[in-house]
Amino acid sequence: SQRIDFSENYILDLPGTVTQYWSSLGKATRKTIKTYGNKLQRDFPDFSCKPGEALFGSRAITYALVQGLGLLLACMATFFITTAQGSAHEQARAAVFITMVLGNLAMILVSRSNHTGLLSLLAKPNPAQWWLVGASLVALVLVVGVPWLAESFSFGMPDLAQIGVALLAALA
Repeated sequence: SQRIDFSENYILDLPGTVTQYWSSLGKATRKTIKTYGNKLQRDFPDFSCKPGEALFGSRAITYALVQGLGLLLACMATFFITTAQGSAHEQARAAVFITMVLGNLAMILVSRSNHTGLLSLLAKPNPAQWWLVGASLVALVLVVGVPWLAESFSFGMPDLAQIGVALLAALA
């Protein structure tokens, strides 16, 4: 086998504007981007992929910050409630981790569209979403439930009441 070490910096000249970049693309590439962009727009009306348009507007960033702050408060509430019940910090840490994972999964599900109801979103086929949810839940159960994995994360096995607190906080 041959090994090549690169120690030089490479500088690429990028077009100055989105329009210049768009013009530099080949005709087939522009057509493909437009075709799939239109399909995305039809399937997800909230999604915008127009050249020159900001990917994240101030409204989207504000919404994400509010969601993140809400999840942070839910995690803090989980920690304080479980420790107030006399739980060890390891159990409280595991309950907070459950809250964090389930809360993030909930945010993914509800953030798919601002105009479509949750039930209709869940009914719409989205294999990638279900793979993500399934893999996350399996990983969560393994990390919290398998003793040597839980120990590597300094988690204690939470009881049903602590799991209930974590579940309620994540979905609040």
